[in-house]
Amino acid sequence: MLAEFFDDLPVTALYSSDLWRAQETALVIGTALGLSVQINCALRERSFGVWEGREQSSLCSRLSGIQGDRVVDISARPKGGESLSDLSSRVGTFIDWLADEHHDGEAVVVTHGGTVRAIRAYCAGHSLDQAAWDQVPSASVWHVALPQTDSINGSPMVQRENGGIK
Repeated sequence: MLAEFFDDLPVTALYSSDLWRAQETALVIGTALGLSVQINCALRERSFGVWEGREQSSLCSRLSGIQGDRVVDISARPKGGESLSDLSSRVGTFIDWLADEHHDGEAVVVTHGGTVRAIRAYCAGHSLDQAAWDQVPSASVWHVALPQTDSINGSPMVQRENGGIK
């Protein structure tokens, strides 16, 4: 059912996090579209170090950098894990690389909730400290345009579309 969403799009590339749960979803989409899955560790979820595997809500904001639905400290880092700043930098490097790839069509990226939030913020020209930490449901689809600049003032151009960003 998820793969059917992409039937009418000219998808020419498929990327996935190296974590198995994302790869499983990407394999279903890739089989339906006749594309191989390109694995990229930059698409991993944020590492929570010694807190890995626990509910994010069990982490205090001093360790997670998140309070409710807002980012409050992009430099907060659980022991042995990544800060939100690290996540944003990793994701930004991937998006910049993807933009340079010049695909003939759309690229599908299968990743995780925190990474989706970081992608949306980066493509909108925002730092994660300016971003809402909203709900990203499993198997949700977000259409995100790669960053482009407005030729008049040099700012990123982003349009909202169906709960996502286009």
